[in-house]
Amino acid sequence: MTRKSALVLLLSLATTAFSTSAPTEPNETPELEFQMSNETTRWTIEAVVNDTSVYYDDPGSIRPRYAAQLILPRHSWFNSTWVLELAMNSPLAQKLSPAQKEFLAQGFGTRVDKSAANIPNYYSIYLYAVSEEDAKIMARAAMDGLTTLARKNLATGLRGWEKWKQDFERSRRELVEKQEQLKKVEPQYDNLKMRLHPGLGDDNAEQLARELIFQMNKEGNTLDIELAGIRAKLQIIDDYRRRSDLDKNVSDRLEAMRIDQLIELSSLEARRKAIERILAAEQEFCRLYGEKKELRETIPRHVENIRDGEERLKGEPEILKQKREAHATPRIYNDTVILYPIADSEVKN
Repeated sequence: MTRKSALVLLLSLATTAFSTSAPTEPNETPELEFQMSNETTRWTIEAVVNDTSVYYDDPGSIRPRYAAQLILPRHSWFNSTWVLELAMNSPLAQKLSPAQKEFLAQGFGTRVDKSAANIPNYYSIYLYAVSEEDAKIMARAAMDGLTTLARKNLATGLRGWEKWKQDFERSRRELVEKQEQLKKVEPQYDNLKMRLHPGLGDDNAEQLARELIFQMNKEGNTLDIELAGIRAKLQIIDDYRRRSDLDKNVSDRLEAMRIDQLIELSSLEARRKAIERILAAEQEFCRLYGEKKELRETIPRHVENIRDGEERLKGEPEILKQKREAHATPRIYNDTVILYPIADSEVKN
């Protein structure tokens, strides 16, 4: 898409079917004063070629007859394309004449001048128009668009501050919860450590617990194999005992074998339960060790963050003031838009 076709699309969207984010009514802004200058100005646009600003006079075939100069403070800086987009997204842009829309479709309807007529800390935006009325509409639409943007940015900044305060309050609650959690975990850990690993330091006790867990898992797997073998033997013995053709001697021997296997099964199952109890205790010890360690490491950092946040919260009035200043609705110098005629000698009909 060429620049010209893109601008045609922009103008079409702005004047016939605004996006859902665009306001349907203009903002309430200070009434602008318009002052017609006795001087004329040129129709000039700026382009960047090889990182160098190049200025072109009379860049298009449809020429403007007026330029509206907006002198704005430098704390908000807008380039030509952005200014045009903001202006055309204003409901006021619907009042532009068809001739002005056709002129803007060329893509040369705005210019930014950093000098601002040598007024310190200000810069100028020039809005070109085919008539004096269109120049005034362009100025009002641009200021309306800048106001919409400023209010949107301020609302975003204030929402961000409110979200930070909500997150901070949640962090304060989390700190209290962590401190209460540590009060519960520490005695549980100390009691279990005294029962399982008395006399050892925390790290050594945790290392021993992990070694025991590994060993118990290994022994448990071995016991599971042995238990499966005994249960298989008992199944075979029971199958034989149900046969009707067995004599008494064979039946007695099978019963004796069954009793031996049941005794062995009972012994192995008791060992398996003991292993499970040891595993459960050591696993609980490791869990409490990890929870206690994590709480002891994170709580001090949490306390420091809360302390910093409380200091920041004390500065809320100044923070809000700075946000409102940073996103203040831009005010034109002396609330006056200067209108410059394009000299007749510059106009090519």
